[in-house]
Amino acid sequence: MRQREAVDMEKRHLVVCMISIVFVLIAGCATDPAQRQAALLQAEHKAQYTKALRSIEGHDGEYPARVLRGMELLKSMAEQGYAPAQFKLAYYSYTGPASYDCLKQDTKEAYYWFGKAAEQNHREAQYEFAMLFNPKSGLKQYADAEKYVYWMQKAADAGYAKAQYALGRMNEKGEHVPQDVALAKELFEKAAAQGDGQARRALKRFGK
Repeated sequence: MRQREAVDMEKRHLVVCMISIVFVLIAGCATDPAQRQAALLQAEHKAQYTKALRSIEGHDGEYPARVLRGMELLKSMAEQGYAPAQFKLAYYSYTGPASYDCLKQDTKEAYYWFGKAAEQNHREAQYEFAMLFNPKSGLKQYADAEKYVYWMQKAADAGYAKAQYALGRMNEKGEHVPQDVALAKELFEKAAAQGDGQARRALKRFGK
């Protein structure tokens, strides 16, 4: 029964992928060949990435085979330069058995792929990459205040709420950056507007 359900899920996934590609082709009719090719490649990457996550996080096969199969596909996508796959591969490399007991933690692998995704302006990766450099709570071998601030600033500028809050705290306390309470408040407001609970609580210190 499980095997039949897995096959059915795979068929549905392939149909969705094919429909996505058809829409990309239709939309690409008005573009030049290079743009159309790039759109097709992006659609294929997204389809393969979705397939990898379904294998890892869903019920597409028996555990742990499905997780390991999904991780192999995820790494293939990461090596092709697909930023979301690079980020997710880094995440699972960092969390290891905390996510799935069949995985091993590999901080070097996490550092490498977080960095690759961050360089492609993946804002969540920029935040997580920054956290590796955190002199207080990051990894000791990567502790670096300048890089911590640099990548947190990049993620905050990209609109990532957690980074805006973290950078706000730095500015509020004058930690790793010159103290700037007005900027801290501004960053908290931006994060709070996105629903960040910590930022909302922080604003209470400013009478909001």
